[in-house]
Amino acid sequence: MATELTIIGKCPSDTFPLPRKKLPMTLLRKYPHLRMRTKTIQAIMRVRHQLWMSVMTFFHRQGYTSVHTPLITFSDCEGAGETFQLDGGEGFFRKPAYLTVSGQLEAEMAATALGKVFTCGPTFRAEHSDTPRHLSEFWMIEPEMAWHDLDDTIKVAQDLIVHCVSDAIESCAEELKLLRSTTLTVPEFKRITYSEAVGILQVKWGDDLGTIHERFLTDTYFKSPVVITHYPRDIKAFYMHQTEDDTVACFDLLLPTVGEAIGGSQREIRLEVLEAELERRKIDTEEYQQYLDLRRFGSVPHSGFGLGFERLVRYITEVEYIRDVIPFPRYYHC
Repeated sequence: MATELTIIGKCPSDTFPLPRKKLPMTLLRKYPHLRMRTKTIQAIMRVRHQLWMSVMTFFHRQGYTSVHTPLITFSDCEGAGETFQLDGGEGFFRKPAYLTVSGQLEAEMAATALGKVFTCGPTFRAEHSDTPRHLSEFWMIEPEMAWHDLDDTIKVAQDLIVHCVSDAIESCAEELKLLRSTTLTVPEFKRITYSEAVGILQVKWGDDLGTIHERFLTDTYFKSPVVITHYPRDIKAFYMHQTEDDTVACFDLLLPTVGEAIGGSQREIRLEVLEAELERRKIDTEEYQQYLDLRRFGSVPHSGFGLGFERLVRYITEVEYIRDVIPFPRYYHC
């Protein structure tokens, strides 16, 4: 039993901005330097830590090599133009430089030498999106595997989600009890093609699927996580393996309440097909000569995906806004 109490750091109750009561997340976001003192944010951060360790353990046990990819890059991996530009070409680097949107291109370079690799790092998107599921700076888990086709890669993605959920159930019982209104269970996955999805949703073939469509499939129609494969090539990135029916060998893994959490594909390794696709999209091939060299100087079938780590944390914790599952969020108009 304590017999003496010494105050080390005084905190005047009349000016401290966070009263001792349940507070809305919108208020807590105004005090990023103080909000981690609340039980809710502490619980979220402990779950986040456990999930990070789960990811590392999963890939380590599966024989993957961790590769650190650059945060400053000289090309837009996704080709969507949603980059933060650091240098316009006349400054430090003497050519345009950007904050990375993905470590995939570098991970592919490593996978062709090391077999199975993964990279985990911050990525940056200059999207003008003020939604519960978008951040300007977030963490991406990106494995890349030689000799893996689309089906192999989908299995890795599903196994990773199952592993993380199982570990959270076992290791974070008290935190999940505080955070969630429902019981977390190990998921089972439904799998459909994009063509089947647009049939269910009754939307036009060729249109991209929005969050409302994804949530309908996971939360209402299937009531489970859903894997959607073979999207039209015109709504996906240039590097995906092209099929004969104007689709690409890709997949999105959708999670209930969250929507897309993982996007991946089998990579196009045919040099002439890749060059033609870059030209068709009017993408400057000079920026991608190293990437093309991977095909020009010998390649193997390989595939990979990107997991938005904060979206996984949000799925596990049932937190509504992605801004509340990262310690210091950066987002549009923050």
